[in-house]
Amino acid sequence: MLVGEVVGVGWQSDRLGIDFGTSTTVAVLAEPSGRNRPLLFDSSPLLVSSVFVGPDGSVLTGVDAERAALAAPDGLEPNPKRRIDEGAVWLGQREHRVVDLIGAVLTRVVSEARRVGDGAVESAVLTHPAAWGRSRLGALAHAANRAGLRDVDLVPEPVAAAMYYARVLGHAVRRDRCLVVYDLGAGTFDVSVIRPSGDTFEVVANDGLDDVGGLDLDAALVGHARRLTASATAEWARLDGPRTPADRQARQNLWRGARAAKELLSRHTTADLHVPLVDAEVHLTRDEFDRLALPYLNRTVRLTTRLLTQTAVSPDQLASLFLVGGASRTPLVNTLLHRALGVAPTALDHPELVVAEGSVHTGTSIVGASATRASASPPGPAKPASERARAKPRHLRRLALVGAVLAILATAGALAALRPWTNGQASGARFVAELTGHTHGLTSIAFSPDGKILAAGGGDYSQIRLWDVATRQPLPNRLAGHTGGVLNVAFSPDGTVLASSAYDNTVRLWDVATSKQIAVLDDQGVLSDTLAFSPDGKLLASGGNDRTVRLWTVATHQAIGQPLKVGSEVTAVVFTPDSTMLLSGDQAGKVRRWNATNGAPIGGPLNAHNDWIRGLAVSPDGRAIATASRDNTARLWNLNNGNPLSDPLTGHTDDVYAVAFRPDGSTLATTSSDHTVRLWNASNGRPIGAPLTGHNDAVTTVAFGRHGILASGSNDKTIRLWTLTH
Repeated sequence: MLVGEVVGVGWQSDRLGIDFGTSTTVAVLAEPSGRNRPLLFDSSPLLVSSVFVGPDGSVLTGVDAERAALAAPDGLEPNPKRRIDEGAVWLGQREHRVVDLIGAVLTRVVSEARRVGDGAVESAVLTHPAAWGRSRLGALAHAANRAGLRDVDLVPEPVAAAMYYARVLGHAVRRDRCLVVYDLGAGTFDVSVIRPSGDTFEVVANDGLDDVGGLDLDAALVGHARRLTASATAEWARLDGPRTPADRQARQNLWRGARAAKELLSRHTTADLHVPLVDAEVHLTRDEFDRLALPYLNRTVRLTTRLLTQTAVSPDQLASLFLVGGASRTPLVNTLLHRALGVAPTALDHPELVVAEGSVHTGTSIVGASATRASASPPGPAKPASERARAKPRHLRRLALVGAVLAILATAGALAALRPWTNGQASGARFVAELTGHTHGLTSIAFSPDGKILAAGGGDYSQIRLWDVATRQPLPNRLAGHTGGVLNVAFSPDGTVLASSAYDNTVRLWDVATSKQIAVLDDQGVLSDTLAFSPDGKLLASGGNDRTVRLWTVATHQAIGQPLKVGSEVTAVVFTPDSTMLLSGDQAGKVRRWNATNGAPIGGPLNAHNDWIRGLAVSPDGRAIATASRDNTARLWNLNNGNPLSDPLTGHTDDVYAVAFRPDGSTLATTSSDHTVRLWNASNGRPIGAPLTGHNDAVTTVAFGRHGILASGSNDKTIRLWTLTH
């Protein structure tokens, strides 16, 4: 049954949801009880979509098809979905209809569903790209019939993803909001704007790329390995054009290894790739992988922003930016989208399973969707107990944390104990005020040297807001000129100039008194993640995605000398109080010291973290460095010798975004994706009180003003002001 819209009110028997993909197929069996069971194929929820037809006409699918192809490669079709327009393909010694090949994959799924279910599958949902027309949908329906399915709904993949967002994650989508589904699969990329329509969702707009997917990222890693072992020309010739079963096995192992390395680099900073026949181990870093993946991922981000522009949907109208498809777990995807749109994407641990599980919820109403279904077992094979806490999606970790806290408070029998926590009195700080009105998440805040003005940058249609700290009201003029989301703001030491960088690849200087633009620094199109003035006011440092640090004279707005080569994307820069030294932090987790006069490196790099450094600060006395990292910790270091001053500062349960020292040097503040701000004794790293709570999204930036004032900015579009009580 072909359907233009999802209809229906529920089901009374097992329902099968199938996401037939270019490289892999995922299926979920939904039972009337509400339990959703991902089907396993060769102990994996991902069924390889390959089909092999033998000389005798026998048909194999999945891993069995790949194995058989080692001896007879001309019998393999690895991606039947890509051949759907061709009608027929030549395999082995004869022609085969594409619908029969797709039907073979679906037959494997139906057989497994009947094996683990009660023997009958009375209804099924097949998902498809939103852009598919009637001809392709007809072929898919025909293939389903070949697999023995008679009652089949065909549902657009982004609609199924939206149903997962609403029904499984329990997120309500207001009628005046849209959901963007960013789907980066193995072979293709699709992006869709979705909105509620009646009891379900509809696709407002859709676009895609047929030549960007996880396979292209695998190919980039293989190409990198080829360059590093270029002298092995004969071995690479065998890998590129295998003629024997042994060579074909080696080629298969190479590409499987590349995929495994890519997936490992989404969780760790390094991985190794074995190159068969060459018999070499290629060591890979996340920074190298990001550099290889950037051209492909930039295309997906540009297409996403273009689709939003074409549909006149601004980032503040988005309920969420939802990442699905296995390749979307690449950390750089999240980073690039957040920079471009000022919206923190919703990312899961198993994005490749979203569409299949969401499909079985189509036909049910999104009205009244709640988080009750999130309590069901998460999709995918069970993980060891030691990994379960780390593997949980962030929203579940946060719910678990909140639930545990409330349970403890209830057991203590003292609701009064809740009051000093929420107003900050037991946390070393007291909540003062919330500054609202920003239309996007905050990325950077900074106090003027006299503490009277607070500058704030983020999405906000690329404008920088200035707040009067005393009245807690916005100043009338906004600094407008950037054409992309603002990444960083910094005041000059005398408070007369504000520097800013943005996703439009510019660094700009502003006159604070008049709110007029002074200059646009010629940074040759570099995206600058971070900015810092030298305390003497003579220099401005910027660092960004070209893996360098640039120094500028504030008086002439000119660059000084050549950029300082870091080797990894620069995420933080700061000067020492005497203006003689510049420090940089990068995605490789290293801190480097530079002579601020001539740009010469000082000593070797400090291996501060094993993951991306997000924040960097120097103590007011110039003796200590504080670092914040995506590894969920902050750390304190001796500036001169690089030795740790304390144990790692632990307690945050997610990425630590920012660090800041109190002007008197006594206290360090840190912020995190776990929605909290924490305070620490800067001399010994011990926590001060309980976390500061109140934000309902990642706290991305923090700054100290004068007289014990602390400001925190968040993706929840608010700034909270606190007064320290210690």
